[in-house]
Amino acid sequence: MTDALELPSVRGLLWPTLRALIALGQGTKAEIYQQIVRQGAFSAEQFEAQHNKRATKIEYRSWWALSELKGMGLADNKEHGLWAATPAAIGLTEDQIVPMHQEYLRQRKVERDLGGERRAWLVRTGPDGQETIETWLSDGYVSLAAVHLGEIEPGSTKDKILGRVQERYEHVEYPQRRALAEDYYAFLTLMRDGDPVVVRHDDAAWIGHLIGSPGYHSEVPRLRFQVEWAAVEAPVDTLPPEAASLPGSPRLVVDLTGVREAIEMLSNQDLTLEPSTGASLPLATDDLAAEVNMARAWLDEYIDLLEARRQIIVYGPPGTGKTYVARKVARHVAGEDRVSVVQFHPSYAYEDFFEGLRPVTVEGTVSYELSPGPLRRIAAAAAEDPSNPYVLIIDEINRADIAKVFGELYYLLEYRGDRIALQYSPEQPFSLPKNLYLIGTMNTADRSIALVDAAIRRRFPFIEMHPSEEPVSSVLASYLKTVGGSAERAELLAELNSQLLGKLREFQIGPSYLMRDEAATEDGLQRIWRYDILPLLEEQLYGSHDREQVHSNFGLEAIRQAVARKKSQSPPEPVAGGEPEV
Repeated sequence: MTDALELPSVRGLLWPTLRALIALGQGTKAEIYQQIVRQGAFSAEQFEAQHNKRATKIEYRSWWALSELKGMGLADNKEHGLWAATPAAIGLTEDQIVPMHQEYLRQRKVERDLGGERRAWLVRTGPDGQETIETWLSDGYVSLAAVHLGEIEPGSTKDKILGRVQERYEHVEYPQRRALAEDYYAFLTLMRDGDPVVVRHDDAAWIGHLIGSPGYHSEVPRLRFQVEWAAVEAPVDTLPPEAASLPGSPRLVVDLTGVREAIEMLSNQDLTLEPSTGASLPLATDDLAAEVNMARAWLDEYIDLLEARRQIIVYGPPGTGKTYVARKVARHVAGEDRVSVVQFHPSYAYEDFFEGLRPVTVEGTVSYELSPGPLRRIAAAAAEDPSNPYVLIIDEINRADIAKVFGELYYLLEYRGDRIALQYSPEQPFSLPKNLYLIGTMNTADRSIALVDAAIRRRFPFIEMHPSEEPVSSVLASYLKTVGGSAERAELLAELNSQLLGKLREFQIGPSYLMRDEAATEDGLQRIWRYDILPLLEEQLYGSHDREQVHSNFGLEAIRQAVARKKSQSPPEPVAGGEPEV
């Protein structure tokens, strides 16, 4: 067994980072990291150690080092995105940096202790949790979107803020307006310079101290409060229970004054504490791309989005491969044994999906016992195996009443890591494990995507798979090339769908119908067209086309004739090396 790779702490990166900054004059965080690499202070193996897919461990810690150097007065980023060394940094030596940093930390603690009674706060992100956290940490602030609030002075009274919210947020329900007003009042008036603030995402938390006073910005997020972040990433379970779990709370700004001292103690931990990294989903391989006849770049984006948001919905017309690709991707990232599939239907309910009472017979007597559904079972398995990803595929997710099926679990889709009380077992707080991923598929021909409510849209990013757009539009041609089949099927499908463009876009046909083995023969192709494609079009075009029109316009022979006409009208291909006609 080899020894664990030793990596520099944030404190150990203060001098290399400052040296790189002085050498560059000014630069972005990425440019500063590249200069650190060029300086060669560490081994290639140390530089290659990954924190996550976006950054190496040394790069990640160099960001924290910049924040500490700024607090010490040795670096600044007054010009957004660009960092520069201050005059105080010129002429310093490596031996001076660590004692200076120790004195800075001591002085910072003294100033906080002399600051009088303070509160402590937790500020929560929206659905883009990881992306928002990374912005807050790198740019040194916390924020509220406040899209419609308008500019309002810090220190405003609660009545004034409530009046503004009532005026500008008429489009939201009254309870939500009250909650927004409370959040804005806390952010603008109650939060003060020096207060500790906690932010968290999944199982990781970050602690900092507010600087100055809140400000209004013309771009979203509009309300921002500068923060000096402690250079440590703490596991959520090290936080006090009041900060680690907020069951059912609708608030974005939560008062944690009762546990302020415990939060302060965490923020003063040694800077050598190892940050948590979390598992990354493997990106696509050439084998996966070949199996689904799609480009690796598109599959990588699919997997990246799934990893970042932990739940996605893939939508499109029938036959576009939504479920097929979801199964292949799920098995690629999680393995065969850690994937489950469930299909929604109109009578599907919370009791089927999560847990409910089921009749059982014991010695001739019928009674009821609590029975877990597919989500509860896979969540339990994921919680017991946190180092591996688990995937639940929900096929035809829009065929059920989604809000009714998910119930209180709606909340956990937005706030992973929080724990809530359940309908049937309130004594056992439940959370969705961070290593559980959800993929929903949605057939737009069955129920229009426009009918999906705003709550689902906010909690799920949507990926379209449409016959007229990549990667689906080239799937059939790629498949036929792989199996050595005639290109006619791809030409027929392209022509059929070209006639269904415009108002009939959502009725276009996916390639999977013509990827069946029987489609390779003329009889098989005729059967598929007659018994699959035409009946589907009859149903979808009911009211605008009668049966005769559907068959005459979109029948196999009509489409073949249209393909032949286009070929006869297109100019001949130029012959290599031939003379032009005159």
